[in-house]
Amino acid sequence: MIHHRIHGAVLGNAFNPRVVELIRHRGYLSGGAGVTSSMPAREHGKTTRQSSITDEARQGYSPQPTPKAVYEKYLEWLAAGKYDPRIAIFTPQSQAYMASLPTTKAYFQYILIQEYSRNYNISIRDDVALLYFTDDPLVCPHFFKKTDNGWQMDILAEVANTRNRVGGVYTWDYSGHNDIYTKTFVDKLINIKNYIRIVDGDNRELPIRSSR
Repeated sequence: MIHHRIHGAVLGNAFNPRVVELIRHRGYLSGGAGVTSSMPAREHGKTTRQSSITDEARQGYSPQPTPKAVYEKYLEWLAAGKYDPRIAIFTPQSQAYMASLPTTKAYFQYILIQEYSRNYNISIRDDVALLYFTDDPLVCPHFFKKTDNGWQMDILAEVANTRNRVGGVYTWDYSGHNDIYTKTFVDKLINIKNYIRIVDGDNRELPIRSSR
């Protein structure tokens, strides 16, 4: 969180204090999710706590009619602060992947702090969509897939198609190759100093020692 805020301050990004209130008071962007129990999840010898939401609340996280609606549900889920990825706004493969990961409350909040109140564009082509940020170069894009039931967020594609970078002018770049998203949105990719980025996203560069 500290590194992200330092990077943001260097770029002149404003910080929205509203996100702190959401975290402190478990605020909801719209609606909410009830918690019934806690479940320990083990991975590599470590234990993390996952919260199980009610069946009624789970129905509120169903596939959505648009990628924008899915993303708003994702932010709502983050704001609720209950890590139960077994919800249908995520693809089944994404649910399984996320359920296998150890996590912490702080990391969950870190994701919300990165994305809350940021501006973005969504490009929809056939049954896939790409969401990318237009006022913050630090946050990775998101991927969406349309099914018979509606749109879902493809977190697994995000893991496969982006990679974190340190010590350079960007904190992430695009690393996909032959998957459906890369083939569909190849015209939106641009090479900037050997980083693959979204052509009309926020591509402001971080200052580094070699550039001074």
